[in-house]
Amino acid sequence: QKLVAMITEASPSLISVIELESRKVIYSNRPVCSHLGYPASMRDPQTPFFDERLLHPDDKQKLEQSDLLLADLNPGEVITTEYRLKHYDGSWRWFENRETPFVRDSISQVRLILRTMEDITVRKNNELELLESKQKVENTLVARALMLSNVSHEIRTPMNGIIGMTQLTLDTDDLKPYTREMLNVVHNLANSLLTII
Repeated sequence: QKLVAMITEASPSLISVIELESRKVIYSNRPVCSHLGYPASMRDPQTPFFDERLLHPDDKQKLEQSDLLLADLNPGEVITTEYRLKHYDGSWRWFENRETPFVRDSISQVRLILRTMEDITVRKNNELELLESKQKVENTLVARALMLSNVSHEIRTPMNGIIGMTQLTLDTDDLKPYTREMLNVVHNLANSLLTII
């Protein structure tokens, strides 16, 4: 038992044991508090270290759902959730939380759960930046398409006028051959441009 305690205290992983029914943390290793910037006294089982004050309000429901699933897990099964905890400096840190049944009572109900946590704040921030960049690109593409649509409309209207007027002029009988040839060129080029637009 002393060896296990030495291992968990020396581990860089964030490890806790939680009473499932009350969600009270009955053990957490040194890195749990130090990683979140809280004093070591927070590890005292009499101090409610992990409670709703540290959990981001938007993530409370995720934890409640995982609690329901934990009660029915078989030995060795693990539930993984992601949520935010408040750092001592007031910032929010993202964690990937892995929990598994640890101790059961005499009727095989889960009493204690073993939790390991990994700080995934950098990954989540990168995902958020990527999502924002993607949104900016999509917004730019939509604006560009709208602009091209407007430009296309603005060009089509006078282009139709040019095509119509050259056709009307070409339909007259008193054109010199050179003028007719030039108007045919204008008419054909305008039609080609209209097709491109």
